[in-house]
Amino acid sequence: MAWVLSKGDPAVWGQRCPKISYPRDADDFGRCVGLVVAMPSYEFLVDEMRINHGVYWAAVAANWYPWVKLYGLGRYKELNQAMRLAYSKADE
Repeated sequence: MAWVLSKGDPAVWGQRCPKISYPRDADDFGRCVGLVVAMPSYEFLVDEMRINHGVYWAAVAANWYPWVKLYGLGRYKELNQAMRLAYSKADE
């Protein structure tokens, strides 16, 4: 997420693209939330994850705000269930 939202800035990343992954559970998602908290300007770019970054990142972007709310409320089990459901729909 950091690589995409920073637009792969070579000043930060050099010329290599890190392995592309997506948040698989509430803990992973929490790290994404932490990135946006640390870099508030990135929140406005989350929607860009819907395009050209795969079906799972599209699911993350589509569900960002409800998932952030669940995370903030500490409803991790519910968040994990919501993530699994969204990813299963993305696989269809």
